[in-house]
Amino acid sequence: MGYRLNRYVCVRKDVFLALVMLLVTLIVSLVFLLKSDGISFFSDQYYRSQLTAKEAKNVINKNYNIVFYKKSCPYCKIAKKEILEKSKGSDITTFFADVETVSGKELVRKYRISKAPSIVAVRGDNLKVNLYAKDDEDGRMIVEKKVIKDSFR
Repeated sequence: MGYRLNRYVCVRKDVFLALVMLLVTLIVSLVFLLKSDGISFFSDQYYRSQLTAKEAKNVINKNYNIVFYKKSCPYCKIAKKEILEKSKGSDITTFFADVETVSGKELVRKYRISKAPSIVAVRGDNLKVNLYAKDDEDGRMIVEKKVIKDSFR
């Protein structure tokens, strides 16, 4: 009639199955929550949580970029490929910040970001904030390739 979990506890089969299903649901939910940590927009590239020695030196020497994005931002989406290509081929350490996450919102306040498709280039004590995508004079969305290229030099 029931499953014996140990010599003290015996549960009905339907209760046992319900508990197993609940546990599986919780695990799947946890995986999805952990996956949406602010970097999933750029998920076609794997980002480590550990800094290499070279990257750590860049951060200590204040030589890094922060790319701000929002998953639903069309400007961010059109520039995504260019950003990823330039960041891959650059010696500049690059961090990606989703403006809708808690940590992303903190960075937005700290760097006074007004629009999602922004890139902050930190070089020593100099800080430069630029849009990496915007509307041109005709109202069409464009990728600011020069801004992106300059940020990753």
